[in-house]
Amino acid sequence: MVRHGLDSNCTQQQLHTLESRQQQANRVISTRLHLNIAAAEVQSPKLRN
Repeated sequence: MVRHGLDSNCTQQQLHTLESRQQQANRVISTRLHLNIAAAEVQSPKLRN
């Protein structure tokens, strides 16, 4: 039973780590999207409308 508990905790920790990495990746993607949009707007002002 104790061993099962340890496995469960390990899995929870791994899941938390994966979620953290996913959130970081989402932030990076979001930032890049905003930068790309800003660059596109600068290059062609028509996109703002």
